[in-house]
Amino acid sequence: MAIAMEREASLFIGEVEKPIDYKYYFTLFQKNFYVILTFFIIAITITSIYVAKMPDQYTAVSQIILERPVAQWTEEKGGTSKLDVESWTEDYYKTQIEIMKSNAVLQRVVKDLKLMSYFETDSESTAVAKLQNMILVDRIRGSRLFNITAKASESKMAADLANGFKARLQQSEM
Repeated sequence: MAIAMEREASLFIGEVEKPIDYKYYFTLFQKNFYVILTFFIIAITITSIYVAKMPDQYTAVSQIILERPVAQWTEEKGGTSKLDVESWTEDYYKTQIEIMKSNAVLQRVVKDLKLMSYFETDSESTAVAKLQNMILVDRIRGSRLFNITAKASESKMAADLANGFKARLQQSEM
């Protein structure tokens, strides 16, 4: 055991770290200053042009809470009864999200908000497809709250979409 420790210690004694030569790096930077500056300016210019040409994107968020469904008492053989608590499990909330994003709900939102004229289309299915790409429904983990996120190129339109979608869901008494 002692021999192994001496061997390990002798390995570390022979190694000496070289100090960092800052002067070398500084002179290297000085020699190539204009090349570095040119690439920096080109990168900033390209980034600025890209950002200036990006279309505006506005996001509005609305929240809705789903009430728990009334639990059902079920009668079992032998006269015993039990409470059916599976009505508000994780599957229940996933199902509700799919219902919220369904074409039937989106068609009602398109009609309520008159989105066919906004999207400048005569086809309701085209308007529904565009709306589907603009709306996102997420559940806040561990709660009965859902965020309805709407994205649009105009701030008022994003807010109207989120609030109109929420109003439609409340009217349908999800």
